[in-house]
Amino acid sequence: MEVLDKLTSKFTKLKVGLSNYVLLDVDHIKQEGNWDCGIASLRMAVRFLERTTNVFKLDEAILKHSLEKSVWTIDLAYLCAIMGIRHMLTTITLGADSTYSEESFYLNQLKTSFSVEMNRVNKLFKSAQERNVFVEKKSKSVTEIFNHIANHNQPVIVLVDDSKLKRICLTESKPASVVTKTPENADHLHTGSNSSQSIKPKTIIQKEEQSNTTNTEESVQSDEITSVENEEKLKYWGHFILVVGFDLKQKEVIFNDPSANYPKSRCSVSSFEKARKSYGTDEDLLFIFGKE
Repeated sequence: MEVLDKLTSKFTKLKVGLSNYVLLDVDHIKQEGNWDCGIASLRMAVRFLERTTNVFKLDEAILKHSLEKSVWTIDLAYLCAIMGIRHMLTTITLGADSTYSEESFYLNQLKTSFSVEMNRVNKLFKSAQERNVFVEKKSKSVTEIFNHIANHNQPVIVLVDDSKLKRICLTESKPASVVTKTPENADHLHTGSNSSQSIKPKTIIQKEEQSNTTNTEESVQSDEITSVENEEKLKYWGHFILVVGFDLKQKEVIFNDPSANYPKSRCSVSSFEKARKSYGTDEDLLFIFGKE
């Protein structure tokens, strides 16, 4: 209950100057392979921008950046700069953290050795300013993410540890239930992967649309229990999502998941915070602002 008390306090502050519910009408695009969730997330953001501005040539930008099957957040920022899209990458690490060389996700999924990839990423960070790529070393709060969506009417690309992100799928008639997608029935693949093997389970919590506080708290508690059970089995698994809205009353984050077969996904704020601040993510966020 201590976690819920902190969330309640946080959301009381959030409600000042913010609507209780904001949802950007961003079309869902499913990733094509087992490595391009970051590209798919950016493609969704670009398509949303194209409704009010010029057409951005993402595929041409990918070729110009010589992007292969290893996509870091800094790569997505470079693509924004090439297309002339105003952006801001915030992270707590300016470069590739050398300690990640021991993480199974990076060891198994990188096309090249980690040292080669680390050198490539570090060079991108060093050249960012001269390439008009905007980077800030800073930890951002969920309040700042919600403020950006509400005030700038643009989404945010977020790097998460997918093993800690518990989806909430809302149904009209089905009671709350937990479904864990195993390697055999998983419908998604993840960033940085160049192998069709070793797909990690994804937990989905299905529940009816709730309106009262008691049921909402129960769903969050169920989320926390599921999280404890699965975290004992799962290690870091990087994945990009596009956050497109929030529901302060339900204490939920709304996002487009490029690995999903459905257009909109939800998760509790507590799950979102745990997933985006997990070791391995560097708390990477890519804020989209619009055309330069």
